[in-house]
Amino acid sequence: MEKEDQILDILQQVKAQLEEHSKQFKSVDEKFESIDNQFKSIHEKLDINSVRIRENRDIITAVLAGQEKLKAEFDGMQISHQKEHASLKEENNDISDGLKLLKEENWNRKLEIQRVKNHIGIN
Repeated sequence: MEKEDQILDILQQVKAQLEEHSKQFKSVDEKFESIDNQFKSIHEKLDINSVRIRENRDIITAVLAGQEKLKAEFDGMQISHQKEHASLKEENNDISDGLKLLKEENWNRKLEIQRVKNHIGIN
């Protein structure tokens, strides 16, 4: 019987070790499950951030396109204003030249009138 008792003792020890290993595996399995849940959470956050990044990229692209359009319009307005300014400057020069001629002509007529007055003796 002694051999049987030894075998039973050994089997009980093996059973105890198996139960201990089973508890350890269960603990490891729970840790893996926890890590898996964390990875799922991180993956969900990454998905959300990816969507936000795509939306922000689209918004930035639209803003840049709008800026380019506004810049093109502004450049066109600047060119138009420069042409208009040049035209107005030219008109102003023409008017200024005409005014000088009128002043000179007016002065000449005043001189003529004064000569006639002096000749007639009206002064």
